[in-house]
Amino acid sequence: MGFFSWLKKATKVAEKIPVEVAESKIEPSSFLTDKDFQMIDSLGPYSDIIKNGKAMETIKIAAPKVDFKTKYVLSNLRAYKLGNQKGFLLDGQNRGIAQEDLMSLNPLLAQGNSEDSSIPLFQIDRVGICFQTERPWEGSYSTLAIAPPTPTGKQPKYPLLLHFYLQDQMEHWRIMEHGGKEIFGHVSYLKDGTIGKADVVCWNFKNRHGDCYYFHIRKKENELYLSKVEKTTE
Repeated sequence: MGFFSWLKKATKVAEKIPVEVAESKIEPSSFLTDKDFQMIDSLGPYSDIIKNGKAMETIKIAAPKVDFKTKYVLSNLRAYKLGNQKGFLLDGQNRGIAQEDLMSLNPLLAQGNSEDSSIPLFQIDRVGICFQTERPWEGSYSTLAIAPPTPTGKQPKYPLLLHFYLQDQMEHWRIMEHGGKEIFGHVSYLKDGTIGKADVVCWNFKNRHGDCYYFHIRKKENELYLSKVEKTTE
């Protein structure tokens, strides 16, 4: 699955977030090269959003009412709006909580390499985790989202989601062009606030071709384990 196909699937969040104030910030896109624009044009509905600098609106929201436990502080939140997608920006101590949880996945990523040497060694770098950047319209930064109720109105098994990126969109294009590794994915939290599962997408690009390794991390008997690693090539 390609990067933006996965992105559109993985970042779906609750539609009904109480909004108090909305502010739009548009950044100039004059630093983009002709090659950048060619790559952007291939992104379909994302192309106009990115080129016109309209990817994000910053929104102030009321503290959400939740009936699940979480280590994250869900007060004084800022949120983003990207098209019809919404989510919470990670600020202050919430960034540290996200970093700790993501770093805890590294032994399971290393396990993939130790069990199959054809799988490259991938690692989540604490300082490389993307939060809101100086160019927020780029859109690739880690966020929280509260999952919507099930079709029957019940609370889902994983009520809170962390979507994370180690590269912004510009770095993504550079890696595709010149080679390198890219990591993104999401962490799903259980009602008790612990990690219930994680899906980590790791790309290894060479000569504009990439191998994608999809790490499925699950939980059994209160322990996270590596369920499987799927590989695709594009």
